[in-house]
Amino acid sequence: MAIFELEFKIRHNCRLADFTIRNPLAGVHKWRIKNHEIIEVFSRDGTENSDSIKDACSLDGVINHVGDEYQSHLISKSIPCGVESIIEDCPSKLDILHLAPISYYGGWEYHRVIAFRQKDITKLIEEFQDCSYMPWILRKVPFSGFSGGSMTIRTESLFESLTDLQTDAVLTAHSQGYYRIPRAADVKTISNNIGVRRTTFQEHLRKAESKIMQALMPHLHTWHHFSGKRGTHPAPLEESIAEEI
Repeated sequence: MAIFELEFKIRHNCRLADFTIRNPLAGVHKWRIKNHEIIEVFSRDGTENSDSIKDACSLDGVINHVGDEYQSHLISKSIPCGVESIIEDCPSKLDILHLAPISYYGGWEYHRVIAFRQKDITKLIEEFQDCSYMPWILRKVPFSGFSGGSMTIRTESLFESLTDLQTDAVLTAHSQGYYRIPRAADVKTISNNIGVRRTTFQEHLRKAESKIMQALMPHLHTWHHFSGKRGTHPAPLEESIAEEI
């Protein structure tokens, strides 16, 4: 059975596509989780993006956000989209796998799917055309079974071991510029700003970072292997790490 990876873009009336028309230097990635959406807004050229972030925060459905003037993650109520509805209805009729995230640049909405038969691709295009959507095919290649850009990671696998205090520590550090280069604030400054002991905040932050890195390592090793990256790195230490609370 031939398996294909298909990438295409569509232009239609959509709040996120319209947002990227108003903000041509901004890009958007979107993931759907049940009845909500996680929306990542970022600067495409790495420059300060505060006006775009402010515009994004005013979009319909947005209920929360965290970030800075360069990048922000928004939590939004799920807003119906005709294009997504067509793709989501496909699994009941076609052998199609929709890959997250959906991306938006310059007024275009970008999708990627895995199709298990050529006729499924043909039928998907017909479904769009029947609804007056005109997809622009960007790429159709045989699917090798792995693509660095296609690899998806469950958020639970990265973050489910974090306690609430550890999660808060990472989010607080990020919001106050701790992870910028150069850093906009150190641990002592942040702990003073939020009114907690430096050693307490530092311990929560250290444990959270350790857990996230441990969870990322299998995915990083896989990406490094399949992407053909070269270089040397030591094998992981054989050790038993006790659960940190």
